[in-house]
Amino acid sequence: MIQDACIDRGVKRVAALSAGKACSTINLYGVPELASNKLFIGSNAYSSQHDSIFSVARYENFIELRVSVFPFFLGEKGKGSLSITDERMTWFMVSLECI
Repeated sequence: MIQDACIDRGVKRVAALSAGKACSTINLYGVPELASNKLFIGSNAYSSQHDSIFSVARYENFIELRVSVFPFFLGEKGKGSLSITDERMTWFMVSLECI
């Protein structure tokens, strides 16, 4: 497992990339990625006696894509606050021009 190798080699920070289909999946399409994300994040408990920190970054929310979260954000605009998954989460805004 990649997590074991990172812990054994003393890697301090490890990030996995995840797609949006793993978030609140409603069919089997996103289940393997969701399981992978949970196992990867769960490695933080496993590595608690070591210095390795494991995190997952979602990369599919580009501004111009039709599967983007931005239409939701614009709908929330008038409410005065924006709900995100976790207050410790960081959002990076990426446009298609950047890639």
